[in-house]
Amino acid sequence: LQTIAEALRRAQAGDVIVVRGGTYTDASWQSTATIDKAGTPSRWITLRGYPNERAVLRPGRDAWTGIRVNHTAAYVEIRGLVVRGNAADITLTEAQANKDKAIAYYNSGGISVDARRSVADNSLPAPLDRRAHHIRIVDNEVYENSGGGITSLEADYITIANNRVYDNCWWTRYATSGISIFHAWNLHPVTDNYRMFVIGNKTTGNRTFIPWGLIGEISDGNGIIIDDFINSQESSTIRYQLYAGRTLV
Repeated sequence: LQTIAEALRRAQAGDVIVVRGGTYTDASWQSTATIDKAGTPSRWITLRGYPNERAVLRPGRDAWTGIRVNHTAAYVEIRGLVVRGNAADITLTEAQANKDKAIAYYNSGGISVDARRSVADNSLPAPLDRRAHHIRIVDNEVYENSGGGITSLEADYITIANNRVYDNCWWTRYATSGISIFHAWNLHPVTDNYRMFVIGNKTTGNRTFIPWGLIGEISDGNGIIIDDFINSQESSTIRYQLYAGRTLV
């Protein structure tokens, strides 16, 4: 197939999509590659690089992220890919001049599991009110993204392992970090053992040079952040839900 997007459109549970070496910029406004399919516990969907070849995804100027995992995804693995952003093409002066604008070019992230739902969606009965779960992000290289490196929002059972995440977050107005798990969601409310894993990663050079738009000051730019698992912040669509799982870093 000619594009990653077409392969993902056709993907079924159990499929492995192997991306040959080269640079991929076929992007929508949302991302270079968007995953909204669900595998099963025994038949995951895998998006991975071809062995011994370097497959580089570069978000287009209007894309908000390189690889986006939507709220409908589950049992998905992303492995052995490179997501390189556009931070090296932007100067501090240029980023400062656009700090008050919600422009993708200055805020685009690397790999994002964005499982947020609108307030209206939260009234839907289960299983319609669902969010992403059982996502593995392994052995990737994520760098020079103006926004966050690897991010999970309102998801559950996330594994972020053995990735190289560096020189991200420089120009964003949204206070992102190299690796971030933010506002965890309960696939089930039972308190049990570890469900979030951030293990074996190398995260360096991630910092923010632009003030967080909400407070007008420099914030975050962490190597790893595990943030607000009681969902107390107004940006959460699952307000005050206490996360029942444990996290291993």
